[in-house]
Order: sequence, then structure tokens, then C-alpha cells
Amino acid sequence: MTLSILLSAWLLATPAIADDTAEDIRNACSDLVAAEASANPSAIRRGTIELLTACKDQNLELLLKAEEDTPVLRKCLLVIGTDHGLKGSQVEATRILETLLEKFPDSAESKKAGVPLARAYSEAGQIDKALTLIRKTTDQLEAGSIEIREAWMLRGDLHAARGEVLDARRAWSRLIDDLERYGNDARARRNSTVRLSLLGKKAPLLNSSTWFGGDRKTLTQLRGEVVLFDFWATWCGPCRELMPGLDRIHQSHKDQGLNVLGITKPYARGWLPSKEDPKRGQGINGMDRTAFLMHVSEFRKRFGVSYPFVVTSRSEFDSYGVGGIPMVVLIDRQGTIAWVRVGSGGEGLLETVIGRLLAKQPPAPPSG
Repeated sequence: MTLSILLSAWLLATPAIADDTAEDIRNACSDLVAAEASANPSAIRRGTIELLTACKDQNLELLLKAEEDTPVLRKCLLVIGTDHGLKGSQVEATRILETLLEKFPDSAESKKAGVPLARAYSEAGQIDKALTLIRKTTDQLEAGSIEIREAWMLRGDLHAARGEVLDARRAWSRLIDDLERYGNDARARRNSTVRLSLLGKKAPLLNSSTWFGGDRKTLTQLRGEVVLFDFWATWCGPCRELMPGLDRIHQSHKDQGLNVLGITKPYARGWLPSKEDPKRGQGINGMDRTAFLMHVSEFRKRFGVSYPFVVTSRSEFDSYGVGGIPMVVLIDRQGTIAWVRVGSGGEGLLETVIGRLLAKQPPAPPSG
């Protein structure tokens, strides 16, 4: 299969190939490389968008056919494939990144492609394939790099997805060791630390809570079922992006023993969807607890999710080590934390883990 076919919409042929288009791509690539060297996140985001824009709807194989343009082509494939994965187009991500690995197997870009490609495999439910690739990737990437830290995080998540708690903890510990040796990243440290502190532990109870959309139940009462906690806030955009997928998962698996609960706590600020369009809305400030409870009830009604919302307190958030949101915690039928993720992410790997937990039989009731 040719590269032009594999790159799908990104490699559509155009009637004429202008030299200035190729030059725009080269310049955008150079800007992105410089931004990455400066380790400036804002500049990297701008450079990535600039390169994606320059590449869009272009026949890159033809535009960048000169030997001196090969590094630019490799960079374009990496950036475009990664972008497809981040936007949920895992089939396109897999095609493009596999092409990069096949055509340029020894390149630096191919080594970096291991993380987004393994993530695409995992979102397609191919956990073993993803883990094989990420093991190779962690052996190849440079210590202290953003990519090696993402690789160790994903490697731990994949081990956890298979129920391999010790291997998961070893991977996240390697990430923390990299942070200690080569410079701290507050988000990577927070997200790996919360995984380490929770995985394999008994789930802390929610002692004080107000429920919307369901009868109040304790974790003790839910023992024998699989529980998904989604820690969130109405003002959190990524939290709202995750909700439709969680609602679909709830509807698909609630009769098999899955309980999805949206866990929040009182905030002075919030965001309320419009009645006409749940994707549009307005910010709200200055709420006390009573106003916040009314706000959550109205949010749930307007946003249209079917799983219960639970308003708890800061102490419950602290007992789960919640820093970044959304944060998903999966609790198995025995009441043990089986998987943790911070950030919205995709639904594929999450649903695969849920399927594994649901497949386990509930514990037998105590005799006598």
C-alpha cells in the first residue's frame, strides 16, 4: 500500500504543486523544531498548529520527494499521526504512524512515534500489541525527554489495564526516577504519584454526599459491582468532553454490574449549559453550597447525562489524591482500585478495562 493511500485526507493530490507550499512546510517544520528545542509549551503548540495547517490537503510524498526533505517528511508524519490520535481518529493515526515506522525505522521520529502508536493500539483494545511496542519504546527514548515520561506513564497504564499492579507501579516509579534525575514536571509528577498511591488499594469511602439522579449508596453497598468514579467540575471543559462517552459506557454496561458516578464538590464558580445547546453556556460565580447544589441539579438536567451525580466534600477529594480533573477511578467488585487516569483521554482503553473487571465474578457472600 502506497504512502499516498495510507495518509488518506492529509495526502490528497492537488492540481498543481507550488514551490512556496513546500517552502511553507519546511519553514513550519523548522519553527516547530526550534520551539521543541526551547522547551516552550506555548511555542510548541503554535508550531504544531502551523505545521498541521501547512500540511493539510497536500501531497506530502510529492512535495517532499527530494532527499534533503526526508527529515521534514518524517516530522510531518509524526505530527499528523499524533494529531489524529489526539482527536480520536485512531485508525488514521495507526496508518500514518505505522507508515513512518515502516519507511524510516531507525529515525528519531519513529522512536517518538512509539508512544502515540501504542496509545492508538490501546484505544482499539489491542493491549498486548500496545504493551509490546511501548516496552521497545522505553528502551529507545532519551532519558529526561517528554517522550520517555509519556512512555513510562502509558506503560504503567497498560500494565494496570491487564491487572499487573506491580509492573504498573514499577513503570510509574521509573517515571518519577526520571523526574528526580533530569528535572521536574509538576503535572507528570502529580499524575504518576496519584496512580502509585491508589492502584491496588482499598477504595476510600465517600462519607458525606448528596446524590442527583439515583438513590444514595455507600461503597459497601456497591461491593460486588464495578464502580467508576469520575471526579469533575462543571467549569472544567475536559470534564464535559468526557461525559458523553461515560454516559454511553453507563448505558451499555449498567445491566452488567457497572455503576458510573460523577463525583464533584462545592465550588464558588461553575458553568451552566444553555437550554437550547448543551455545548454552549455561561460561567457562574459566587455560589454558596445551597446555590451550588441547585446548579449541579440544573447542569445535569441540561447536559443530558443519565448516570448519577454525587456532591461530596474536599476531604473525599483529598482521600483520593485528586489534583487534576477529570480523574477516573475504577473500583473492582472487591472494592479495590483497579485503574486510575487523569485527563479526558479516549474511551477505548477505559472500556477494555471495564470489560475485564466486569468479567470477574462477584465475591461469594459470607457463609452463615
